[in-house]
Amino acid sequence: MKHILLVEDESDLINIMDLVISDEGYRVTQMGSAEDALQFCKTSVPDLIISDIKMGAMDGLTMFERMRAMPKFEHVPFIIVSAFSDMQWKTKAKSLGAMDYFTKPFDVDEVVSAIKKVLTPLEKTQPFPSV
Repeated sequence: MKHILLVEDESDLINIMDLVISDEGYRVTQMGSAEDALQFCKTSVPDLIISDIKMGAMDGLTMFERMRAMPKFEHVPFIIVSAFSDMQWKTKAKSLGAMDYFTKPFDVDEVVSAIKKVLTPLEKTQPFPSV
């Protein structure tokens, strides 16, 4: 079962996301701050991290940068969800390697679709049968 780390300080939103994502068959761990997420990641490497940007003392992009600096997180995909809709934040997230960026309020089904796209390995293509 694929493991997703949700990092979000809005309790209603993180609970809704957890419910929807869990219903899709993923294991979810919730963290309410970037600091807690970094602490959690000292002992666990999730398959995907979904994070807000604006949270408490450390923002989600700073957390993202710190995780990317750790060898075990070089290839862990990130999806950003944020109230920030301007290009500055999207550009920074993309430069760090974020797989997707959703502006709040967002359609949860679109986020689930993005999760599936990121976590479902591409099927091996079969060669055309010879004629």
